[in-house]
Amino acid sequence: MSELEINELLKENTENFLKIEELRNKPDYPNESLNKEISELDDKIRANSQLYREFTYGK
Repeated sequence: MSELEINELLKENTENFLKIEELRNKPDYPNESLNKEISELDDKIRANSQLYREFTYGK
């Protein structure tokens, strides 16, 4: 994985964190639909974070 790809992962994580905050600030939060969307974003953050750790620290 290249440094550019890692930077893209970090950028995506930042965007996903912001999306989660936006969803949590909606007046109808919590609800099942928003919870599902937050969960999917959180899964992406976790996967990207794992890739980042593997790249940075090795397996």
